[in-house]
Amino acid sequence: LRRRKKFEGELFWVYILLYAITRSVIEFFRGDYRGTLFGGLLSTSQTIGIVMAVVAACMIWYLKRQEARG
Repeated sequence: LRRRKKFEGELFWVYILLYAITRSVIEFFRGDYRGTLFGGLLSTSQTIGIVMAVVAACMIWYLKRQEARG
């Protein structure tokens, strides 16, 4: 991905996005106490991962749009 990046910061934000998604999936399969967020549905790590994924996706979209403008 480093050789094919289209704008500055793409590699960083793709890493953050993939890390957040992976962390949320791993937390889903863990057998320990999940937490109290949303009635015990999500753990704290899953919530942080979801927020990080949304921020990373928005930044990728924003930076890609800025690069297209020139």
